[in-house]
Parts: sequence; C-alpha cells; structure tokens
Amino acid sequence: MFGDTLELVYGGVATTLNKINQDGYSSEYFLRTSVHEITMCIRHSKTKAAAGKPANDRHNVELTQTIYATPTTVERKRKVYVVIEQTPDDTAILLGQALAIWLEQPAWANALGLMQWQS
Repeated sequence: MFGDTLELVYGGVATTLNKINQDGYSSEYFLRTSVHEITMCIRHSKTKAAAGKPANDRHNVELTQTIYATPTTVERKRKVYVVIEQTPDDTAILLGQALAIWLEQPAWANALGLMQWQS
C-alpha cells in the first residue's frame, strides 16, 4: 500500500499530495493551492475471462490538474493516465518502462510530438 502522502515532481518542484480517500482497491490523493488543484487516483480491478482468454489484473493511475481561471486566463483541465493490464502471475514492468522512456526521449520531444498529432 502506498502511504498517506505521495510526492510528485511538477515543474521541477517536489509537490506532496495527501490521501483523501481509500476504499477497497483504490486510493485518491489531492493537493489544492491558490493556482491549481491536482488529483491522483490509483485503482485496481480484474477483467473477466472470455473466449479462451484469462482474466487480467488491471492497474490504473490517473493524474488530473485544474488550473484556476484568472481575470486574464480561462480555467484549464488536464488529464494523463496509464493502464497496466496483464495476467496476475506476470509482474514484468519492462513494457511500462519502455513507454515512459519513449515519451521522454529525446528531451520530451516524443511526448510533444504526440500532442501535435504525430503518429
């Protein structure tokens, strides 16, 4: 189980989110400042076995941010999430690592390209 706080580095600054809810197989963390709020939800579930395919464990992390409106700017909402789905006996993380490394290479150019509709 993760702790009562999670630390993210946002914009080069260590940011601490506090756990505000935990029920069953999920937790929610939250931070509100005068500029924005950040929420991180961690959820776990199982898919159903079907058509000869086994049930999978499904792990989801969702990070959202709301940047508050000011007299000169509109409110902005952002969301990023990742889902890891594989059989319960498979604990390899290499695929997730490969995706994270690809997004940040070179100097986050792949992530920026993605946001510019490159495919």
